[in-house]
Amino acid sequence: MKAVILAAGMGSRLGDITKEIPKALLPVENTTLLGRILNDIKEMESVEEILIITGYKSEKISEYVSENFSELNITLRYNAEYNTSNNIYSVHLCEEELKDGFILFNCDIIYNPLILKDIDKTNDSFMIVNTNIVLDEEEMKVKVNGNRIVEVSKKIAPKEGFGEYIGILKFEKNEAQATFEEIKRLVNNGEVNIYYEDAINNILGNIKVNAKEVNEFKCTEIDTEEDYKRVLDSIVQFNIK
Repeated sequence: MKAVILAAGMGSRLGDITKEIPKALLPVENTTLLGRILNDIKEMESVEEILIITGYKSEKISEYVSENFSELNITLRYNAEYNTSNNIYSVHLCEEELKDGFILFNCDIIYNPLILKDIDKTNDSFMIVNTNIVLDEEEMKVKVNGNRIVEVSKKIAPKEGFGEYIGILKFEKNEAQATFEEIKRLVNNGEVNIYYEDAINNILGNIKVNAKEVNEFKCTEIDTEEDYKRVLDSIVQFNIK
């Protein structure tokens, strides 16, 4: 199994905080957002290779990984279109490495590591979903039928959403290949300013993706300076209990 971390974004909504560093390198306790994810992946026995998609200030991430995680099998892939495309293009760049199955992390998230317990040892495809949240227009929401995800989109009305997709998923070979086929179709049509979740949403009728609920563990996305300060003030909630 391979893991991919999407870390190309500018983090422009964080203002001066990301003037000199990419969002992925935001300090959190004695590490960074990226460092927390890499430390968690180190504990997954089945993950043999890690792909990090960089963009904004990519050289900073390269230096950080070289200095702190040289023992890991990490490949850096530069997304030259990071400033003119959305995350669908970052995933598009990974097809050859990931078409047989992968675990994906958005790098602008922070979560309790217990969320990841044994996720690399299952044979199903799933997206990690938090249902213990008051949904609004901004969240990437999901609808389900039983445990199967039937829709994932920010356009879902908050009152109709089952929960929020938190930015971590695992796709087995069938779901991975179908997703990359749809991503390629969209990118070839010039649809690069959408989310990779939009590609997944388009094919949910043809693949099986379950919702893995993590209600008992804290998780959140960091988009703004206020989000970041709130996380730092409550960091104990995101640590293992």
